[in-house]
Amino acid sequence: MWLGETHVGKVHDKLMVESLNFLTQITVLADLGFKGWSPQNVTLILPHKKPRNTKTQKRDLTQDQKDFNKELSKKRVKVENILAHIKILRIVKDKNRNYRFGFRENLMKTACGLYNFRKIA
Repeated sequence: MWLGETHVGKVHDKLMVESLNFLTQITVLADLGFKGWSPQNVTLILPHKKPRNTKTQKRDLTQDQKDFNKELSKKRVKVENILAHIKILRIVKDKNRNYRFGFRENLMKTACGLYNFRKIA
C-alpha cells in the first residue's frame, strides 16, 4: 500500500493527489469525486452512476453494474475501516501544533505501524 503526504484540515482526496506524479503504473479504486481526473500511469476504477430519471421513464442501473458497484464498495470499505482504526489514536485526528518538518508524516507512519502490529498480535 501507499501512504502519501499529510494535509492539515479537511481536504478532499482528489486535491491531495492532483499534484503527484506517478512513475509506475498504479490502479486506484476511487469514488465519483475523482471523475474527470486522468493523470499519467493511473488506471481509475470508478463506480457506475445511476442514470437520471426523466419525466416519462424511470431509469436504473443494470444488474451487472449493481454487482460491480457492490464488489468495488466491498474493497473500498476495508480501507475506510482501516483509517477509522488508525484514527483511534487521537494524536492522529486531533489538531497538532508541532510544526517540525516531517513530524506529521512520522506520526502517521507510527500510527500505521501500530495498527499493523495490533493486527499481527
